[in-house]
Amino acid sequence: MEDYYFYDRVGRIKSFTSDRLAFSMDPPAMYGLIDFDEGGRLYLDITDCDLDSLKVGSPVKMSLRRRYTDKRRGTYAYFWKAVPILEKGE
Repeated sequence: MEDYYFYDRVGRIKSFTSDRLAFSMDPPAMYGLIDFDEGGRLYLDITDCDLDSLKVGSPVKMSLRRRYTDKRRGTYAYFWKAVPILEKGE
């Protein structure tokens, strides 16, 4: 076993879904199964896009984002999210 970092890798959307019932600051919550070009697969939140713009096979990059905030306890949680890479002209 050796460390393998995904933060600078390009992935592609294998499948995705949205959830209008789960709490989200910017509904709907979007999730997807991401396959990385060099190997590996992660299930991640997808952000910075509209549901209508998502397509299977679209490239994504990783972005470390705040996942949630608990102001009462002063807790902030961060995790990686997938951000679609826009084609030139979009």
